[in-house]
Amino acid sequence: MKNIYCLLLMISSIAKAQSPVVSFSDYFDNDTDYIENMYIKDTEHVLNPYIGVWTWVEGDSSLVIDIQFVEMSYREAVSKYYIDELVGRIKYIENGTIIFNGLLTGEEILKLSKPMPRNGTIGFSHKDPLIADKYGYVTIELINNGNQIKFFLRNNEGSRLILPGAPAFDPEFSMPRQTYFILDKF
Repeated sequence: MKNIYCLLLMISSIAKAQSPVVSFSDYFDNDTDYIENMYIKDTEHVLNPYIGVWTWVEGDSSLVIDIQFVEMSYREAVSKYYIDELVGRIKYIENGTIIFNGLLTGEEILKLSKPMPRNGTIGFSHKDPLIADKYGYVTIELINNGNQIKFFLRNNEGSRLILPGAPAFDPEFSMPRQTYFILDKF
């Protein structure tokens, strides 16, 4: 059994090693052609400044975001490829009440949607942990020499009818949207 496991591990390693490795800048900036099973690797370490635990506290409300690096994540949509990415777990407390705690449950609330940062800003999809099928879009911008981030959540649901006097965003989200949070690196 041990020999079979070792053989499968070696075959898996060889198969992954045969996939072409393309850097983020080659793929996103230089429009490298797609190759089946390619690996888009963060060779330039452009994702590193976003990795870590970030916190915002105001009175008895707080937001904690733990952004982690995931190496060689497999994706399959129209094409099959591997990519380095970031995922985030969030804990949100409002007026002393824990609204949700992805740090405890391990739920990945943030998933990288625009992997190449532009002008210090990177984009994530946001899955609301309390409301089924509710998604948003988060931008995270590095500020103050990378010691802080600016977090901004907005809807991701496309066009919708907005009646006069109604807010321009969907009010049914489990955390504030259309509000900037400034978080410090912990």
